[in-house]
Amino acid sequence: YEYQAPLTGGAELLEYELCFKCHSSWTRQPPGQADLGLLLNLANASYHPVEGPGKNLNIPQEAFVPGIDATSMIYCSDCHGSDDSETRGPHGSQYNKILRRPYAADAGGGFVDSGDLCFQCHNYDTYANSFGIALEASRFNPPETPSGHALHVGEHGVSCFACHDSHGSPRQIALMVTGRFPGLTQYTSTPTGGSCQSTCHDFSSYAINYPR
Repeated sequence: YEYQAPLTGGAELLEYELCFKCHSSWTRQPPGQADLGLLLNLANASYHPVEGPGKNLNIPQEAFVPGIDATSMIYCSDCHGSDDSETRGPHGSQYNKILRRPYAADAGGGFVDSGDLCFQCHNYDTYANSFGIALEASRFNPPETPSGHALHVGEHGVSCFACHDSHGSPRQIALMVTGRFPGLTQYTSTPTGGSCQSTCHDFSSYAINYPR
């Protein structure tokens, strides 16, 4: 991301460029606030596709809700905004961080609902329904990994937050993140799978359903 000067009759700013004027290191950020210009950078190992298309272009269509696919780009306002349909823009929400839908920003187990934020783009039946017909659309699911997304998220109620950053990761694939509790303490990826250690279990290896 390159800083965009105030408009002087040139091209309009993209939405994320406007957001970055406060939510990146181009301004003096409050202590502890994430630099979203860094997290969403296209040079990262992984990121949500806000500045440009994502890197995992071979994810099956069944892993997404209708209207979204592996080549789609999203806006900050797809996740952040008013929680009702009457008000447009990120002015206020009953949910933390001005989110449009519920998002468990703690790693503890609990009830996962198809109306949660992540499932506005990612198919609930793939990632949280053990009886879903599109389970193999997630790499981390049966048949290769019996204890994949469906078991962790759907049956045990482990939040997406426990293992994934919601914006991007400079070094880890798939938005993986360590250091949360409960969550991952170590994570290593391989071309055919990976291994992790968490606060819930010791080292465990897994295989993936299709190439990264």
